[in-house]
This record gives sequence, structure tokens and C-alpha cells, in this order.
Amino acid sequence: MQYKMTHQIRALVAVGAGVLLLAVPAQASAIIVHEGWDLLNTGAGTVFNGIPLQGVPLGNYNFGSGNVPVGSTDTIVQRLEPVLTSPDTIQFQLVALQLKTAVPVDLGAGPGYYYITLSSGTPSLGTMEITGSGPGGGTFDTHNFDVYFDVRYGSLTGPIVTSSSVTLGSSGTSWGRTPTGPVVIDGVNHNLNGSNSDEDFWVIGVLSETGLNAAHILVPVPEPSTFLAGFLLTGLMGGSMVMRRFRRNAAPIADRS
Repeated sequence: MQYKMTHQIRALVAVGAGVLLLAVPAQASAIIVHEGWDLLNTGAGTVFNGIPLQGVPLGNYNFGSGNVPVGSTDTIVQRLEPVLTSPDTIQFQLVALQLKTAVPVDLGAGPGYYYITLSSGTPSLGTMEITGSGPGGGTFDTHNFDVYFDVRYGSLTGPIVTSSSVTLGSSGTSWGRTPTGPVVIDGVNHNLNGSNSDEDFWVIGVLSETGLNAAHILVPVPEPSTFLAGFLLTGLMGGSMVMRRFRRNAAPIADRS
């Protein structure tokens, strides 16, 4: 009788252990790259169709907990998903952009400085295929990067001369774990897992994006982490037909002083 009871108890324990094992979820994949933000610069020397561009520093940016200083950053990309394997494809969004022409030009509203900002109505999204793991980093490609932007006359908040979009892509850009820019913010682009840099992601060198009938290369700048934003003038300065369209669509400006 005692043996029978002991045997029954062992059977119950075995069944219970099996149920317990079934209740425990499979171990999650290791995170190679955490979600986060890339704070980037458009350096002096960026030229498109002979018209030089320059970044306009954001100064501060709100990543969700109030404004924090971001220095000379003029472009911010947010990675919206973690990278769980290699390679892995994730979605990203261009969340901030401020550019201006470095010299006076006429893009349809008269001579002066023109500014490029993100359009507020449609998010600028793309996908990023990231390869690599461990401390050495790897490379990444971007695909179907649809950028929606406004061209403004006179200031970042000036009247919109025109709005447009461009689809971009890039390949073979290097990334690593070590900070490559002057703006390092814990929880934003540094120590993304809360304790160390094992899941950080930093663009190394120059990120070049190409669009339809356009190739764009940003010269290196003192800040090693750079982003090509001159591509946004694709379709804006590409030829006389585009310029004529600008002039037809230009909103009247009462005061250009």
C-alpha cells in the first residue's frame, strides 16, 4: 500500500512538473540591437546640384520625458523595433529634420534662404536590415525609405512653398557599439538596455541614401556620426520642369522683408 501511494505521488509530481514546463514560455531570442534613436549631423560641404545645404541644429528634443539638449544634431532617426537575430529587418522613422540652403536661391517664392522640414501629415518611414552581433557591430541597409517634407521660405516656420516626398535606400553602412558622436544620452542612444552598451547601435562614418535619378554623398565632418540629408532636394532641384512646377504652386507671400 505504501509503495502504491508513493508511486501515485511520484506520478502526480511528474504530471505537475510537465504542466509547469508547458506553462513556462520558450526563452526569448537574444536582443542584438535595442530600440532607440540615432542623433545625426549634416556636415558642411553637402552640395546638391550645385546648391550647398547645411543643417540647422535642433538644440533640444523631447524623447518622451521632456526636452533634453542634443547639441548640433539636425536629424533624428528612431528605430521602432529591436533586432532579435542576424540579419533582421525592422521599421524605422525619421522623426526630426532641419536643413537650409547655405546660400540664397530661388525655389519659387523669390530669392532667399529656403528651409526643409518634415511634413506633419505623413510619417517618414522605412525598413532597415541589420546584420551582425556581438561587440564588433556589422552593417545595415535601408529600404523603401519614404521621406515627406516641406520646403519653407525664409525660416523653419515660414510659408510652405511646396511639399513633396522621395523614396530612398542605402546599403553596406557600418554600425558599432561604441559612441561615434558628441551627443551621448543614456536610454536614448547609449546604454539602451539600462546597464551597458551590449545592445547599442551607432552609425559609423557616412550614411549615403540614393533615390530615383539621384546619387548623394555627404563629405565627412568633425562629428563622425553623419547622415545625408541633402537627398531631400531630390525632385526639387532636378531640372527646369520641377522649378516651373514650384513657381506655379508657390503660395503668395505678402511680406518678404
